[in-house]
Amino acid sequence: PAVDVADESFFFKVMRGGFLLRRKTLANSLNAALGVPKAELTALFQSLGLSATARAEQLTMSQMAALANALYEKKA
Repeated sequence: PAVDVADESFFFKVMRGGFLLRRKTLANSLNAALGVPKAELTALFQSLGLSATARAEQLTMSQMAALANALYEKKA
């Protein structure tokens, strides 16, 4: 695999959710797809060194994996 993730199916769910809403920020897309509150996403982005206004296409695969792992840990 290109990146290590805690749960592969959840990683793909985050990836699909990130690209769900075209021309929207990643926080808005993940809020709609996963139901995670925007304030929680913004705090998580800051802890990972990501911009709160980032779009899914701007993140590297490693950054998406780190985001998916962090979301997975919060979910568990």
